[in-house]
Amino acid sequence: MVQLIVTGFDKFANVETNPSKQIVQYIQSHLQEFSSILSSHILEVSTAAVVTFLSSLQSTIHSKATVQDPIVLLHFGVNTKATRFELEQRGKNEASFRVADEQGFQPTQQIVEDMFSKEIDHFLYSELPIQQWATELSQQFTQMNKKRPLFPNVLSTSLQEVGNEGKEQVVEQDQQLVGVSQSAGLFLCNYIYYKSLSFVKQSNDTWTQQTQQQNGDTKSKPFYSLFVHIPSFETISQEDQLLFVKLLVQQLVQHFTVHKTE
Repeated sequence: MVQLIVTGFDKFANVETNPSKQIVQYIQSHLQEFSSILSSHILEVSTAAVVTFLSSLQSTIHSKATVQDPIVLLHFGVNTKATRFELEQRGKNEASFRVADEQGFQPTQQIVEDMFSKEIDHFLYSELPIQQWATELSQQFTQMNKKRPLFPNVLSTSLQEVGNEGKEQVVEQDQQLVGVSQSAGLFLCNYIYYKSLSFVKQSNDTWTQQTQQQNGDTKSKPFYSLFVHIPSFETISQEDQLLFVKLLVQQLVQHFTVHKTE
């Protein structure tokens, strides 16, 4: 079965209470609901904390991951301007922080790392089918709308914005509330994602070399990464965000269960 390593971030800048931290805290106190989670972590919003965390994985997870039981690094971070959940497609090799991190570090147009490129316009991509997942998760929410009004804060906020901006359009309650994003920003969310994708790629490359030497079968891989941007709880309530997280975890488990039997 797939094994998940989940992270969220602590406070930063003007975000004193980070929703991603509260999501992880819920997971930590309800592990019986998340049997697929190997470990969960709340990280300081700093490059140093990210580097330390990923370095700690080097000696702990490689012996636990197999093609049959892959490991997914699942990262959560808040986008206070978002009105939906966003599955991030890629990470960019650029660190340009609009504010300093929690240790006072504030790079401008610096690369995240030089393992695969020394260019800031270089991207690493998740190998998970997130476009498909975004559609399926949105459809699940639409089905649940038939039972109760889901995400009323999003609807009221969107309607208010339409009125304020004078746009002539109708906002439907069953709008797609899980989307795919091509930009994780240039702050710590993008930083950890690029580093995580790099870690995964290096781990898979090493595994592929070893597997080729043993039996030549390298079709599947044991490591994956995904970053998810969540809105504030004022936009989508904590209750509904926890529901989304549970559905996402179910999606991950189902995906790897199906591929395990193929």
